[in-house]
Amino acid sequence: NHAVTLIADRDDPRLTDADREALTAPLTDTFDGYLDAKLKAAIEAGAKRCEGQPRDACDPRVPFVVVAAEGGGVRAAAWTALVLSKIDESAAAAYGEGAFADRLVAISGVSGGSLGGALYVASRAQGDGVSWTTTRKFFESDLLTPMLANMLFVDTPMRFLPFALPNRIVPDRGATFERTLEHAWAEAVAGDEARDP
Repeated sequence: NHAVTLIADRDDPRLTDADREALTAPLTDTFDGYLDAKLKAAIEAGAKRCEGQPRDACDPRVPFVVVAAEGGGVRAAAWTALVLSKIDESAAAAYGEGAFADRLVAISGVSGGSLGGALYVASRAQGDGVSWTTTRKFFESDLLTPMLANMLFVDTPMRFLPFALPNRIVPDRGATFERTLEHAWAEAVAGDEARDP
């Protein structure tokens, strides 16, 4: 059993207490708990939908959805975010709020596809879908310059130091990119009391 703490900084000030607690649990336990909660919610939703109806008139089974999003930079990110949001919106109109999101088990993506999946999840946490305007504003942000500056003025000089500094003190390109994405998201949804993705 490998714990998520191997890939996350538990001292990150952006983490909540619940996040820190989740990072201490083995990944298999966390994922199993997540799947159990999804399955229980699906069973309850199916039973509620078919309440009072004969078994042959209503099927209480609820499908699960796994999304695979391919890479392709900004275009793949925008496409993934907008398509997932549109599916969510259409399913909500036809079957009720959360019809798609409640059945979505996982999003697997590469490069831009994973960013688009993250945008969709962040927009759900905020309480609305990813609009074209928000997506356009997000991708109009300069996402590259901070990483290039970090590469030139932090990562490259660090190669010549005989010791490594912790990421909290001198963030690497990955941490810089993460913060750049967070800032771009906050700017894109400016004025909303939104939870950071």
